[in-house]
Amino acid sequence: MCKGLRESVKGKWAGDEDLDDGELEKCRAEYQNRKEFARLLGWKDRSDVLLEDLRTLSTILYDDLEFLREGEVDARTKYEKHRGKNSPSEALLMGLAWDLVGFQDLLKK
Repeated sequence: MCKGLRESVKGKWAGDEDLDDGELEKCRAEYQNRKEFARLLGWKDRSDVLLEDLRTLSTILYDDLEFLREGEVDARTKYEKHRGKNSPSEALLMGLAWDLVGFQDLLKK
């Protein structure tokens, strides 16, 4: 799963830096494939593969849910670890708290 990538309404990308290891391109390709898959769901001319599409969608949703659950546990662990220290920086705690809240909000949705 690609962490930190975002696409704006205008199609501009932001997020993790391109480290020239091919990961950014792989993540963008995966995103584009998922976007196209979602766009084609339910089209009349795809009715013959509807059951296959629903199985694929179920797998995707399950994988995404596992990613969010694991991310929430990891974010909570990091936040609690640093919160328990004597003098963690406010910026660090704020960043870790935002990560935790982000995962919690996505899990609620």
